[in-house]
Amino acid sequence: MLKIKDRRQRMLVKRMVELSLKDGIPDPERVEAVLAAVRNQTSRSHRIILKSYLGAIRSLIRESTLEVVYAGELDPQAIDSFLKSMETRMNRNLILDSREDSSLIAGSRVTIGDHVWDASLRGLVARLIN
Repeated sequence: MLKIKDRRQRMLVKRMVELSLKDGIPDPERVEAVLAAVRNQTSRSHRIILKSYLGAIRSLIRESTLEVVYAGELDPQAIDSFLKSMETRMNRNLILDSREDSSLIAGSRVTIGDHVWDASLRGLVARLIN
């Protein structure tokens, strides 16, 4: 994320991010409203503020997304149950991104931010080779 030296600008970006959240997750409608408000202002510092805001929102989305990639069919109720348990474990709301990937051969790979749990056959083979 871009470092802003001016304290007022840092506080503004922080407030913009707070206004963009719904249940701890960036909400597209709120983000659009914040951006619309910024468009109506005339300031020379827009660029640095918007770059910092974009970086903060991207980071929050990345840290709030539970990515579940699996091989074969998976019961939608199992995925929902897993989402609820991960929200409890991480103590925050998460955005679910689940999809099938036949290249995993078997198993699944789960990612939240920098945390990766790879229980796929492809991952196991890769660890054995390395």
